Amino acid sequence: MSSDSAASSILTINGGSSSIKFALFRSGGRLEPWVDGNIDRIGQPDASLSFRDADGHRHDHVKLDSSAHQSVAETLIDWLEHNVPFHSISAVGHRVVHGMHYSQPMLVTQELLDELHLICPYDPDHLPQEIALIEAFRKRYPQLPQVACFDTAFHATMPRVARLLPI
Repeated sequence: MSSDSAASSILTINGGSSSIKFALFRSGGRLEPWVDGNIDRIGQPDASLSFRDADGHRHDHVKLDSSAHQSVAETLIDWLEHNVPFHSISAVGHRVVHGMHYSQPMLVTQELLDELHLICPYDPDHLPQEIALIEAFRKRYPQLPQVACFDTAFHATMPRVARLLPI
């Protein structure tokens, strides 16, 4: 992929229990996606990565060597390092399913990660994998800012009756 595709970009990640969706957006002015993809069937022997490159071409079903959640996070980082100008990534935004009392995006700190680990029992299918993605990026790129965007932020702005009676 062409290295001039992004002077500065923001990586967004939506990690689920069996898939990871990701996209790179050019920053500055209007955010424009220039690479996006997903890893499907995590935990299955036929886990694969599909993506649309900077030229708009789809590349389907690049088979992964391992389908375990932790190794898939490492595989995603490896793939990004080899296929996009990783040095252009200025921040990573993660969709996080549950933030308990958080209703705004938060800069990822060790304290926030500690809190997220404590609330894993509230969503054991998603939260541990989301935390693993954050920690994998943090381990490789400790200076790269990461932001957690919580689903609970959406629910916090709903009228009280809608929160109490979700019909």
